[in-house]
Amino acid sequence: MPAREEGARWNVGKGEPDLLSGRTEIVEVATRVVTLIDAPDRRKEAEALSTEEPTNVMPLVDPARRDEVRFESEGLTLAGHVYRARAVPEGERTPALVMAGPMTSVKEETLPHYAESLQDAGYTVFAFDNRNFGESAGEPRQHLDTHEQVEDLKNAVSYMLSRQDTDPERIGLCCVCLGAGYGLKVAAMDQRIRAVALVAGGYNITDTYLGFLGPDGFRDYIENLGVARQHQYESGRSSTCRQWPARPTSALRRCRWRRHTRTTLARKSTRRPTGRTD
Repeated sequence: MPAREEGARWNVGKGEPDLLSGRTEIVEVATRVVTLIDAPDRRKEAEALSTEEPTNVMPLVDPARRDEVRFESEGLTLAGHVYRARAVPEGERTPALVMAGPMTSVKEETLPHYAESLQDAGYTVFAFDNRNFGESAGEPRQHLDTHEQVEDLKNAVSYMLSRQDTDPERIGLCCVCLGAGYGLKVAAMDQRIRAVALVAGGYNITDTYLGFLGPDGFRDYIENLGVARQHQYESGRSSTCRQWPARPTSALRRCRWRRHTRTTLARKSTRRPTGRTD
């Protein structure tokens, strides 16, 4: 293997590096280093890199671009952000898009980066916290019920249709990850929806779980669901699970874990109402 030049990035499977200007992103370096598992000095380098600050975290969207609103969903008050279409006179009706995001996410995560671009394109965009999450009401905190979240999405559409600055003939959905599964279900039955955009959709969750748990792990997972349900019925106490796994041991996974937990907690810690936070 040729000597590594300063500022160079290795592509796994190639003999020559690609030269980059500036500092190489941590995850790329960690991937290159951990791949060379037969080189102890490379593993030490990965350990050192995993303690650095991540460089590939997207910046937060300017909060001045959105307005905070509240709406009702099955007797609960939910919190949302409206990104009013840019360069449009006040009160003028515009096409509108309601967004649903990844599992357990809040309105400050993931969706703002889509909303910002859609807002610039002339859409009024609505992102919100599902019940039990973020600034929205609901107990127990952090409890995810997919049927309830589908109802929240339907009621978010109703809210946008009630606004005087949106065009009721041009209401659509733009949904991401697990939210895309919700969007598909709502759009299939709700004739008020005129357009649908689904991004990186989570539709067949069974195959996803089988993929990362394996057949034995998936069987245990299903069995545990039944045990947890019976325990809740008999004791009145619900069981919880981690949103992300415990701190990993390998350098590469630790790097990704730090990046994910640091950005997620930073965005959620100040947005969560008091109450149960399983």
